[in-house]
Amino acid sequence: MKRIKQGNLGVGFVFAMLVAYGANAQGIDTNKMDRDLEVSKNILQTLFNQGNDGIFWGNSVDANYLEGYGVIFTIPNNYAFSVSTQVVVGRSFGRNTSVTPEVISLSEFNSDSVREANFEKAKENIRIFLTDYANLIGQLKPDDRIKIQNKNNSSDVFYLAFSDYSDIRSSASNNTGGYFAEVQFKDISAYKSGKISKSEFEKRILFEKSKPKEKIQDLELFASIMKRLYSTDLSETFFMSNTPRYERMDNYGAIFYMKTYSSYSERNLYRMPSVGRSDVTSEERKELIIDMYPKFEKDMKRNMLDYGRTISSLDANEVLSLNITITRCKGCSIPKSIVLTVPASVLQNYSQGKITIDKALTEVDVKKNMN
Repeated sequence: MKRIKQGNLGVGFVFAMLVAYGANAQGIDTNKMDRDLEVSKNILQTLFNQGNDGIFWGNSVDANYLEGYGVIFTIPNNYAFSVSTQVVVGRSFGRNTSVTPEVISLSEFNSDSVREANFEKAKENIRIFLTDYANLIGQLKPDDRIKIQNKNNSSDVFYLAFSDYSDIRSSASNNTGGYFAEVQFKDISAYKSGKISKSEFEKRILFEKSKPKEKIQDLELFASIMKRLYSTDLSETFFMSNTPRYERMDNYGAIFYMKTYSSYSERNLYRMPSVGRSDVTSEERKELIIDMYPKFEKDMKRNMLDYGRTISSLDANEVLSLNITITRCKGCSIPKSIVLTVPASVLQNYSQGKITIDKALTEVDVKKNMN
């Protein structure tokens, strides 16, 4: 290795090194953040599973880091504090049975008393998590927030009766009450360092029951556009089966949640409508997905900019963010999910012709989750 003599270290070189160090020091180590979030998701899921007959199925808790905001944990409503030991909550895998199903009343799961009991239990679990474990998420800035919310996933929830192994899909669970809790990271740090008491810290946790979602016209339109663009007859890569849901967050922007697919399973083979292929083997499907992903990411960035220009309700200092779950592909060297983020000011400047598409594309931040 060639050594650099101390005398040859110019001021410019030293300054460049300091700038590079400062940039790295201020940046987020995404791999570490992903690990911290995976651990935190596991803790939350364990807390909610303890002490009740309701269960989560698989990795149901979701977590996302949003630069400039903090971390959002989403807990689905596809669990319950079981009224009967004969009932378990899980996900349907299309199991068929010839046994006549026993009809289970779903009203007991949606009663005000049960919803209130669930909310109080959720508050207790959230307090434990924020008090004892939330500081495990490193790299958050003092003004970053940790938000824990629940969402309905009723479309893939069933109630399983042990007597006949039948599944009954529930649409009534859409009526279950939602909630969220939020606290700033600086309050967590103040409690952990002994600057404030536990009781004072708990007072700083904001708990609220969610209000009915307010429809925002331009965000509804953007969601509809994305669903159409990624329908099976238009998409050349992955497709969507549902219209993306979104959240409007004050002083941050809008987040759209999308789930993509690549194929339909048919008799141990696959049909891939976006590429016009049928009777695709597992290995062929894997190769096609790997080939499709780069184009999917490139096209999504372009579509985000082209059609994001229709969104007028964002302030210039806010962002548009797309949180995309990528089609399942075991052993593929592609992300499991990606988050695309662009400042609303970039969308506005691009719409007004102040910047080119090439310049706008460089402003789209892409974070990939490979875990």
